[in-house]
Amino acid sequence: MKLNLRAVDLNLLTVFEALLRERNMSRVAEQLGMSQPAVSAALQRLRLTMKDELFVRSRSGMQPTPRALAAQPAVAEALSLIAEALTVEQQFDPATASREFAVLADGSLEITELGSVLHALQAAGPALRLRNEVLERQDVGQVLARLDYDAVIDFVRVESDKICAAPLGEQELVVIARVGHPRINAELSAAQYFAEGHILLRQRSRYRSQLELALGGERLRRRVDVQVQHFAAMPAVVSQTESLATMPRRLAEQFAAVYPIQVLPFPLSQLAVPIWLMWPASLGGDAGHRWFIDLLRRRVFSSV
Repeated sequence: MKLNLRAVDLNLLTVFEALLRERNMSRVAEQLGMSQPAVSAALQRLRLTMKDELFVRSRSGMQPTPRALAAQPAVAEALSLIAEALTVEQQFDPATASREFAVLADGSLEITELGSVLHALQAAGPALRLRNEVLERQDVGQVLARLDYDAVIDFVRVESDKICAAPLGEQELVVIARVGHPRINAELSAAQYFAEGHILLRQRSRYRSQLELALGGERLRRRVDVQVQHFAAMPAVVSQTESLATMPRRLAEQFAAVYPIQVLPFPLSQLAVPIWLMWPASLGGDAGHRWFIDLLRRRVFSSV
């Protein structure tokens, strides 16, 4: 029957390993910073736990019994593994590591940046994987506090001493319209923008849209023709209708290579929308996590 480790003081193993190495109670006490009576008490507890004398006194010191010698390799390996697991400065080799990293990102970034990040992971190591989910109704502060994700990439920064954050870049917003639109050709005025119907992305529960954030949180009174679930639906609908859609420039330029749409400057003065990388401060001691955050900081918006 296996020993119940909950009933064992694992600190006793360090005394056991030192006695096997030194064969002398005084030297063990000095090395471990213990008194000699404390070492004797630890040895007595070990004898009771392992049901063996373990060490006997002789002219040449404390001689281990066959039971102690048989346990020596396993105890030495166990102590080595524990020390390695508790070492603060862990090493992470992406070429040999097997690990999944999880990211929660704004939907536009899934289209423009996910491929670059996945390519970098695949190039770094064959057993590195990426799990991506799109921000919808999640509370960023809560999911990071629970360590559900390694990182969140979003246009709204969460202020918390438990969350680290770094800017990744900025997004310029543009308007897309179909090629051959009867009223819009290469230019778009503010009056035209508000006169036309619009395709809107479904609103996230707590935050305003990227567009409204860029305009200082002002609610825009636009005629809504339809709401869609994802950015990817916008150019398909725009290319077949007279409706307009507003989205980040990098996203619009990718869609313009596939759909017959024109990309127009946003007709109102605006500030660029910042993009934030956020991650749990509690993962700072994880070498693999630090490596992944560095990869995201180098790859996301690397061309901006």
